[in-house]
Amino acid sequence: MELFFKRKTENLKLATKTFHKLYQENSYKQVFQTESFNVCQALNSGVVAPHIKLAFDWLKSVLIGYERLCTSSGQINFLNISAPDSPFLALFPMGFYSSIFSYADDLDDNLWNVTLNFIINR
Repeated sequence: MELFFKRKTENLKLATKTFHKLYQENSYKQVFQTESFNVCQALNSGVVAPHIKLAFDWLKSVLIGYERLCTSSGQINFLNISAPDSPFLALFPMGFYSSIFSYADDLDDNLWNVTLNFIINR
């Protein structure tokens, strides 16, 4: 799974400083450098970094059969969602999926466009 952040605000200098500060503090670094998750642990855990949780909340809203997914061996890997025994994911053709959504950064009210890309494999 990949996340791409793109600023929407006019204040690019402040947004850039904020991004680098957060990256140095590992908030964004966790998103960009994550290699694998158990999707159910990540979705249900209170210790997931907020930016990762945002992505998983979005993913959960798309995968309406998330409860069924969590009874299988669903793993979410970097650039891959692999859950071969999930009857819900079987409804999705294999391939590349992409969605763009927006959120506000609480630190300085910057708006970000976030593109979430993932691939479903079997």
